[in-house]
Amino acid sequence: MIDKARLTAFAVVAALSLGTGWQLHAWKVAYDLERDRIAQEAADALVREISGKTLEQIAGIRIENKTIYQQGRTEVLRETIYRDCVLPDSGRRLLESAREN
Repeated sequence: MIDKARLTAFAVVAALSLGTGWQLHAWKVAYDLERDRIAQEAADALVREISGKTLEQIAGIRIENKTIYQQGRTEVLRETIYRDCVLPDSGRRLLESAREN
């Protein structure tokens, strides 16, 4: 009879512990979800604010085409500069004579 009473008491304590643990877990999950929801709402508000400011700044952009110089520019090279290859003097003379003719 004592063993049956102990077994019953153990079963009751186990059931109460399981129920209490399950309820505490449910409360923690609800708390975590609420905290995540609040953080997401804050992030969404920040994104809306930044998006609004960005759209406002984009709407304020004005495109203007301006001419800076009213004249053509001519550049004259006084010396022949070969950047791509190194030619001997005879090759340079042949190239210059080909350009002149």
